[in-house]
Amino acid sequence: MVELIVLGAIDPNEATAVLTDVKDPKTFFAGPTDDKLTGTMPTVAIVAANDNYPAGYHVGNGGGLDAIDPDLAPANIKETATIFGKVGTFDSYVLSDTIIASWDAEGSLNLLGFVSKREIKVGSSVKNEAMRTYFQLKSGDPPTEVRGQIHRNSGAHGILRSTTSGTYQIYTEDLVFNGGDYYQLYPRTMVGYDSVYWRYFRALGTQVPATLHGFCVWWDF
Repeated sequence: MVELIVLGAIDPNEATAVLTDVKDPKTFFAGPTDDKLTGTMPTVAIVAANDNYPAGYHVGNGGGLDAIDPDLAPANIKETATIFGKVGTFDSYVLSDTIIASWDAEGSLNLLGFVSKREIKVGSSVKNEAMRTYFQLKSGDPPTEVRGQIHRNSGAHGILRSTTSGTYQIYTEDLVFNGGDYYQLYPRTMVGYDSVYWRYFRALGTQVPATLHGFCVWWDF
């Protein structure tokens, strides 16, 4: 004769899981009649095609989210932004000789003191980024010394340029600007009543996308 000893008992009424809590097609016992039930929780996955985050059982991917979508990479994320632990390295503004904004018309004056004659307002999304500045400068006739300098917000920011040439000289340098800054050209003569001429005041670079920084141009005083 075999004696059955029950060491313990499980009360199905104490189970808290419902069908949607258990992965389909796994089974479990629950309820007052100790019924065998089949879970209905669907198996789902995150896909690269959209940003849906469906409810259900996620198998997961040992390679992480960037194994699901290889475009989730630092080089594709804007610099200073972090997405799912990926710190962006993408600089949306790239130095180049492509014209972003310009005032190409010639201007002149015969004033001994520096004065702002061209301005470009830098777009608000620029964050401490280098921009390639460009302008051309020449003396009047007869040639005498004339000067020109890039300013930022009415303060000297670039190299002080000087020429006595009666033909246009090209000056370019890479300078750092922030959103809302005024990129300005300040020319002057060094001999009273002689003239300084300028043209092709430009902001150069490549923006990705092209409208990202929204440079606001141009003022002439």
